[in-house]
Amino acid sequence: MKPQLLLRPDAELAWTQWGEAGEAVLLLHGALSTAEQNYRMVLKPLSAQFRLFGLDFRGHGSSSNPTGAFSLSVLRDDVLALLDHCALARVHVLGTSLGGYVALALKAAAPERVATLALAGVRPGWTPAVAQERVDFFQPEAILAEYPHWRDYLADLHGRHHGPDHWRTLALQVGALLGQLPEEPTVAWSALKTPAGEPPLLFVVGDRDALVPLATAVE
Repeated sequence: MKPQLLLRPDAELAWTQWGEAGEAVLLLHGALSTAEQNYRMVLKPLSAQFRLFGLDFRGHGSSSNPTGAFSLSVLRDDVLALLDHCALARVHVLGTSLGGYVALALKAAAPERVATLALAGVRPGWTPAVAQERVDFFQPEAILAEYPHWRDYLADLHGRHHGPDHWRTLALQVGALLGQLPEEPTVAWSALKTPAGEPPLLFVVGDRDALVPLATAVE
C-alpha cells in the first residue's frame, strides 16, 4: 500500500490505510520504526476486519522533520491532524513503545477520540534513572555496539527519504524525547487509571522485554 502525505505547517507526514471496511484502528509505531514495519505481521489479518490507519512519526520512514526535533505534544497533534484529515471521530488505538506514550498523550488531550486503548511495550512511571538508561541506549554508537546488524536495517528504513546516516540523528532525537518522560504527566502511573464506564486498558507485555519487565507490568 502506497503511503499518502498529510501536510502539516512544519512537516509532511506519511500515512497509510489498510482495509476498507469495519471499525477504525489507529496503529502508532515504536521509535526508529514505521507503521508498516512495526505492524507488518498483523496488517493482513487485521485489515480483513478493520480499517487500519498508520502514521510515520516525524523523521521516521517517509515523514519529514524540518525542525530537527519533536516532543510528545507535537507527535500527539500530528495524530489528531490525521484523525481530522480522515474524518475519524473515534478510533481504537494500539500504541507500541514510543507510540504507546503518544497514545497516552492523545487519550489525555482528546479522550473522546479514543474508543479503546492497547499499549504494547510501554513502561509507565518513568524515573530519571530509567530515562537516562534510554538516553544512553539511543546514542548511535551504543546501538551499533549492542545491535550491529541494525545499521543496514535502519539505513534502509529511513535512508530512502533522508539519507543513509539519518538514523543516527533520529536516534538522538528519540533519546532526547525519552529523557523528558519523567516530567510527562500523561505517562505517570495515574494515567493508566480507567474511569468507571470507560473500556479497560489492554496492557500487552513480553516476558523477555528488557524495558518493561514482567514484574513492572504486573505492578
